[in-house]
Amino acid sequence: MIGLTTMTMQLIDNEPDGIRICRVEGESLVTVVVPREKLAEARHLPELPFRGVCYLLDEDHGVLSRVYAGQTLDYVYRGEN
Repeated sequence: MIGLTTMTMQLIDNEPDGIRICRVEGESLVTVVVPREKLAEARHLPELPFRGVCYLLDEDHGVLSRVYAGQTLDYVYRGEN
């Protein structure tokens, strides 16, 4: 039998490449995708979690070259530099 899970994705400002908040039904895990150029905007969203695991991706024209993974208490400030 195939098991189905419901995932909801919120598109902030209806932009598929912008800030996205993803939740899986019945799980406490929340995935938040914030493009670097949207960090300032993300700081003003009231429902974002502030602690968790963050991944900073370095990509050029769709080619991923480096990934930094770390733990943070204030992820919206991690990619500022």
